[in-house]
Amino acid sequence: MQAGRLFIDSDRARAVGLVSAMTAEKLWPGQNPLGRELILGNENKHPIQILGVVGDVRGANLENNQR
Repeated sequence: MQAGRLFIDSDRARAVGLVSAMTAEKLWPGQNPLGRELILGNENKHPIQILGVVGDVRGANLENNQR
């Protein structure tokens, strides 16, 4: 967790989320993303309020790690 907080029980009643540090910098360069809203996709008209920023994660799979 780099900023903000994780989910708590009362968050179930509203649309909230976390973003990676890279996503936060892309969407809101040089700004604080906490409390900002994000709409995902074309059909989701309900904005998601950003609660926190997490570190970037790189994915891997076994096929790419063969020797």
